[in-house]
Amino acid sequence: MKTLNPKDYIGRLFRSNNYGSFKIVDFKNCNDVTVEFCDTGYIRCATLNSIRRGAVSDKTYQKLREDNSKLYRVWSSMKSRCDNKKSVVYKDYGGRGIIYNAQWSSFVNFLEWAKQADYKVGLDLDRIDNNKGYSPDNCRFTTRRVNSRNRRNNSVLGSCIYKQSKNYLVRVYKNNKLYNLGTHESVELAELVRNEFLSDKALGGY
Repeated sequence: MKTLNPKDYIGRLFRSNNYGSFKIVDFKNCNDVTVEFCDTGYIRCATLNSIRRGAVSDKTYQKLREDNSKLYRVWSSMKSRCDNKKSVVYKDYGGRGIIYNAQWSSFVNFLEWAKQADYKVGLDLDRIDNNKGYSPDNCRFTTRRVNSRNRRNNSVLGSCIYKQSKNYLVRVYKNNKLYNLGTHESVELAELVRNEFLSDKALGGY
């Protein structure tokens, strides 16, 4: 990288290794400058050498990450599923074209959306349509049970029939209660068991 002249680079964007983009807003001398981070507005002094190495940190970002550590892990996991080809689940996400909204490459932006979406510790990030990516109009926070029922690999054949290897598992969720109705050799038999159960429930049975 060519030697930086601070006067020539005032206003130009640079990127840190872990804290997003920042710009040079002023210079003190040929080695020291003042930078401002784009996501948080945090202003600090930095050396040209640290800028070259991407080693400029943002204390405001660090505090946001510490104060919202569980949500930060949710965000990091989302990005890893889409970006990290070494992830064991990449084939089900990034490998089949699932991406995240460009604005969500910033944790600060994701945090702001999460607050508006009523995030609470313990909730999962869930895509409403599993064939679409992570974006404000396709994501919500749900309980783990709801999220697991919405996963693509559940192979749901009906409201409560799941394919498991060579058999079909029947489950019914009713009034926050889970009923396990066993596994069956064919989908037709599974549907029969389910329908009889729902019919009996309607008549006051079970």
